[in-house]
Amino acid sequence: MIELGHALPGGTILTDDKGVNETYRGLIEVGSARLLAYVKLLPDRQLVNELLASVLGRIVGLPIPRGFLVEVRRTDYPNSPVMTAHGLTVAPAFAVEALPCQSALRHLDLQSPMAWEQLLRAWPHWYSAAAFDDWIANADRHPGNLLVGAPGEAWLIDHGHAFTGDKWQALNLRPDVITANQLGQAMTALLQPPEKALAMQACHVVAQRFSSVDTVQATRLAHVVTQLSAPDFDALTRFVTERVHSVASRIGSILGIPGLPLGPVP
Repeated sequence: MIELGHALPGGTILTDDKGVNETYRGLIEVGSARLLAYVKLLPDRQLVNELLASVLGRIVGLPIPRGFLVEVRRTDYPNSPVMTAHGLTVAPAFAVEALPCQSALRHLDLQSPMAWEQLLRAWPHWYSAAAFDDWIANADRHPGNLLVGAPGEAWLIDHGHAFTGDKWQALNLRPDVITANQLGQAMTALLQPPEKALAMQACHVVAQRFSSVDTVQATRLAHVVTQLSAPDFDALTRFVTERVHSVASRIGSILGIPGLPLGPVP
């Protein structure tokens, strides 16, 4: 699911967003194909988070751009701050296909105060994405981590802070951990009680679908086994395997209807 390739020379470093990781916009080569992508040089945990979240989300049919694990060479990027600082000649990076979309944050800046609600209500994946963010313990789904295209079209991006955070340790990965869920909180703020009940039912259904994912296979398709120690790999695999069973319960708590008799997620 995560394709392997390498970054080609000539990418342009992005300097607009202060505080983000070193990111280039340029061509990558995957097999015999070349495509435009954003290439991010990430700390080890953020790299793992991006890889695994990309695979899990795409397996369950969420709108997530194609992700790649690519090799970046110092000879192609001699001015790379990260590679220079660490004396690296080659580094792994996460690349994501560049789409003809804009950040939802930028989109909202140009629209009315009701734009966030309008965007979410027109987006058919709102409830599924909220359940997904609970599953992967992602508290970082602000509008800057959504891309918007045509009406009703939005893409989930930037999962470096999933799985409880960008510096997680195995002991942090408790399946019952509570993390903020920005899309779920938006449901609480924007939906009326009958809508909340329907949202809860929808989240229960998608959580059941998530539970059918072979998470061991997913972690291998994400190539995270090569980025983690054996204990950390086992802890992460166990986390995504076990946490999925309580997604609906946590979404219900966010919506204020934890007692809705939906039955257990198998």
